[in-house]
Amino acid sequence: MKRGAGSGQWHPHLHMIAIGEHAPDQDAIASEWKNITGDSHVVDVRAISQEDPVSGFLEVFKYAVKFSDQPPADTWHCFETLRGKRLIGSAGCFRGVVVPEQLLDEPFDDLPFRTLFYRYLVGRGYDLQRRNLTPA
Repeated sequence: MKRGAGSGQWHPHLHMIAIGEHAPDQDAIASEWKNITGDSHVVDVRAISQEDPVSGFLEVFKYAVKFSDQPPADTWHCFETLRGKRLIGSAGCFRGVVVPEQLLDEPFDDLPFRTLFYRYLVGRGYDLQRRNLTPA
């Protein structure tokens, strides 16, 4: 929920990430959103940058902590109103993703790994040289 800067009225404010085979139809989404909300038709659909996808995810997920940008009275009102409501969810390929408690990479202790070496051969292109290495 968000309070409008001009009107001061509360309204639903949704951010999401979707993966699809085709770009979504912004006009169709705006029409459906207006049918759901009764009065809101503002929809902004953008592709996440393929060069910097992390920035797109951060842009969406930052709204989960935006309560710090509003007066404490509004934060309390939101808490009292939305307490016990499901405000976050996942579906499709994002559903059931297990997020580890520790977000650091696991060490390679005792784990074999494979280093791939490529060489360029004139007239044949790149050639993959496979070597299995174990950490010393």
